[in-house]
Amino acid sequence: HDASTTWRPRRPRSAAMAGGFDVIVPGPVADDMPVLRIRNRILLPGTTLRLTLGRDDSVKLVRRHFQNRVGQQRPPLVGVVSVAEPAPEARRAAAAAAEGGAAVGGAGGGALDDDELERRVPLPVDAPAGVYLTGCIARVSKLSHVRSGGAERFTMLVEGVSRMRVLRFVQREPYLLARVTALAASDAAPSVDDEVRAKAVHLSLQRSGRDLVEALRANAGASVESRTLDMINDHTKRAEPSRLAFVLTSVCSVPVPDRQRVLEADDVVRRLEAASYVVASQLEILRLSKDIHSKVNQNVKESQRKFYLRQQMQAIRKELGEDEEVSEEADDALAEIEKRLVAARLPEAASKVAMKELKRARRLNPMLPEHSVLVTYLEWMADLPWSSSSRERRDLAAAREQLDADHFGLEKVKKRVLEFLSVRQLNPRAPGPILCLVGPPGVGKTSLGRSIAASLGRKFCRLALGGVRDEAEIRGHRRTYIGAMPGKLIQTLKRIGTNNPVILLDEVDKLGNDYRGDPAAALLEVLDPEQNNTFTDHYLGVPFDLSRIMFVATANQLEPIAPALLDRMEVIRLPGYTAREKQNIAERYLLPKQLAAHSLTRRHLSVPPETVAHIIDNYTSEAGVRGLERQLAAVCRHAAVRLADWRHPKPYIPAPTFEGPKPRYTYREGPQGVGYYVDGDFCHDDDDAAVDGQAEGAASARDEDPDMVAGGTDADEDVVDARDAAFELIDVRPPMLREVLGVARYDHETSDRGVDGPGVATGMAWTTSGGELLFVEASRMAGSGHLILTGQLGDVMKESAKTALSWIRSHAAELGLPPNPIAKADVHVHFPAGAVPKDGPSAGIAVTTALISMLTGRTVRSDTAMTGEVTLRGAVMPVGGIKEKVLGAHRGGIRRVILPAKNAKDVDDIPAEVRGDMEIELVDSIDGLLGLVFDDSRVAAEPADADPAPERAGGKAGQETLQAKAYGDVAAPLLASKL
Repeated sequence: HDASTTWRPRRPRSAAMAGGFDVIVPGPVADDMPVLRIRNRILLPGTTLRLTLGRDDSVKLVRRHFQNRVGQQRPPLVGVVSVAEPAPEARRAAAAAAEGGAAVGGAGGGALDDDELERRVPLPVDAPAGVYLTGCIARVSKLSHVRSGGAERFTMLVEGVSRMRVLRFVQREPYLLARVTALAASDAAPSVDDEVRAKAVHLSLQRSGRDLVEALRANAGASVESRTLDMINDHTKRAEPSRLAFVLTSVCSVPVPDRQRVLEADDVVRRLEAASYVVASQLEILRLSKDIHSKVNQNVKESQRKFYLRQQMQAIRKELGEDEEVSEEADDALAEIEKRLVAARLPEAASKVAMKELKRARRLNPMLPEHSVLVTYLEWMADLPWSSSSRERRDLAAAREQLDADHFGLEKVKKRVLEFLSVRQLNPRAPGPILCLVGPPGVGKTSLGRSIAASLGRKFCRLALGGVRDEAEIRGHRRTYIGAMPGKLIQTLKRIGTNNPVILLDEVDKLGNDYRGDPAAALLEVLDPEQNNTFTDHYLGVPFDLSRIMFVATANQLEPIAPALLDRMEVIRLPGYTAREKQNIAERYLLPKQLAAHSLTRRHLSVPPETVAHIIDNYTSEAGVRGLERQLAAVCRHAAVRLADWRHPKPYIPAPTFEGPKPRYTYREGPQGVGYYVDGDFCHDDDDAAVDGQAEGAASARDEDPDMVAGGTDADEDVVDARDAAFELIDVRPPMLREVLGVARYDHETSDRGVDGPGVATGMAWTTSGGELLFVEASRMAGSGHLILTGQLGDVMKESAKTALSWIRSHAAELGLPPNPIAKADVHVHFPAGAVPKDGPSAGIAVTTALISMLTGRTVRSDTAMTGEVTLRGAVMPVGGIKEKVLGAHRGGIRRVILPAKNAKDVDDIPAEVRGDMEIELVDSIDGLLGLVFDDSRVAAEPADADPAPERAGGKAGQETLQAKAYGDVAAPLLASKL
């Protein structure tokens, strides 16, 4: 061809083009060709496409070139290119900007369709990213004009003839004109290897095409007509490779870029591979669509099946007369609920909501799930104690007697309860207090709440909050959720049936929080006297008055509690019990409780006071009495074993040997009576005739009265007591405890094991389990002035040790030390029990004392413990937990404590018996401390200014020289200046 030739009509040379299609000769087209842009679709050679044209440029193009030429002998041609459309979000934003910021697709006008979006946001025409430059030359075979609602549209049927490439756009307004060149669609492979590959890919594409036709026929939702599928199936058998690729690609609903690659491929191998990818993608889409459609149909059919069965069931019940019975039962149940609602005397707001829900329930079919949900809600409303209260006891003497009978000591708590009763006598409408009992485990916080309820004559309930992380556990779940229910507070009130109980919020310091909410924040409304009279549970949806409830919270420590929650509670500390209090608690409460639990009496077991005291001192080390109760239970178990063996004696059975068979050991009735038999021989090692007679009497009494059981009647109890009359009383004395409880676990005699030389001091520490002793050890060795700290210490305690050493170095002259006492030595400070983390400033004076003792060679008194924070100026600052620390020191055998002077106000909180048994010293500076801590009766072995590792003189003379030097150079100046 030459450049002046535009196109020449000729008949097709192959059967693939049969049907009268004109053939476009490859090469540049002389005339400028009108170009149509289409979105989300693509026209391929040999395929037909119906276009709906409504844009202004498209309408003008049709009017100018095609309106009067359709149906002529030479049909008009048009170029069709696809648009690489940007993301819908970007186009909608551009449309919004074009309208001056109005929201496109918003609530005002609804979402934009594709045509409207095309009108408002013109697509780019000159950028490669906007329009694909490879398209298709199409023949316009049919054109129709449509006018509706003032809008003019054209429907055009185009047939793809040849591929084309846009060289440039020569006109953009009012429509597109472009200079194009026709592209060849040859099926010839460029090489022998490519020809083989083309045949292989062609065969694969034919198989995929047949699979695609079958999948499209099976897919009910496919939009491909049956005759089109027949045509495609015919093409898979006879069509040339390129034609097959174009036809199969045209029926696939994959993204335009994938189909565009088929059109742009210049050689047959690439074209077939691109078409194979498109067909494979379409097959996968159809498979997934089939699976989804199958699942949806299955769900729909199941729902329809259930609905049909319900209708049949309803019809059957109606025929049998059971439908009326179900309706009558539902009406009767609702009528009963209405009576209960009236009897519950709900507040006005709650009554309105309940009656409204009751009317809804009566209108609903009893077979519907919503009906059962409403009935459950109404039952909750009817069962709550809206106006039901316990009759409160206001007798102060009886309340005091009840509290004293249940607990020994705890005067602060008892006093607060009696104050509340006094206020209630004067003002019956006074709100209940919100107490927070803080103390170590085992001091009786939970049992104290039960005792408070008994003294007030109210019901008691314990609400465990440890580990609660969901806010709905407090406020309840909303009824929109499946399985919704009220919170724990409302459930508790329904269970106990009164609106003024004593509720124990146990372990309030162990509340958690996560993505489900913060239960501590939900408790703010519950524990606020100004708000809890209108507490609203999410499930109920109406206010419930909690102001008449007396809340008692318990915690082991205050730090984890949220400050806002702590501010709403009245804190009462229970630091722990003294040894005397433990003794009384054990004798009055714990031992009788364990005797009853093990079915023992005082005639079986005797635990004298000195034994209880020995158990407290040597087998327990705690602030509470939980461990003491376990030890007493072990003593009772020992007695129970002895009693059981005495009641049912067993003969000695020799151990089996390998030489002979194992003896047969049975307890049965034989020729010589009931007893133990070994290999047929009767064995009985109880020679007490009186006991035998009593046992026989007991057996005959049971035979005569079959209703008598052990412990079931008074007569039987008399028989058992008569039988145990000969039982030897088990009197547990302190020497016997080693056999019963094992080796003593604790040794509190610190004077025998603690301070045995210079560099050791005894401090006091506070823990969640009460006060404990804290030993400090200091040592020095050859080095270069470094301070080594061990014992798993926190930052605060490390800083205390550094502060103490700095004070000593700055006051070395006053202490009789060299200017730099550790210039040639390293100092190591260690806190034993290295596995236990330690922190806090209260060990400051203990560390200072240990360092001074190590440097001066003087020994600290073994019966003295101390606590207090030290500053660089030598001041002793106050610390917390004085009562717990002093009680812990007293349990540890300490009889002399040194406290900061500013903690003098805390001394009154220490029990009187402890204060009377201990010497309490108050200091405000290290100068005052040094005159109280050292034991001058013991001699140092090495002076502070000596070499850390001196060569020792031989024999006794060398030791005497070192001792004399220590006293002459160190002790005398220190005594003169400080004492």
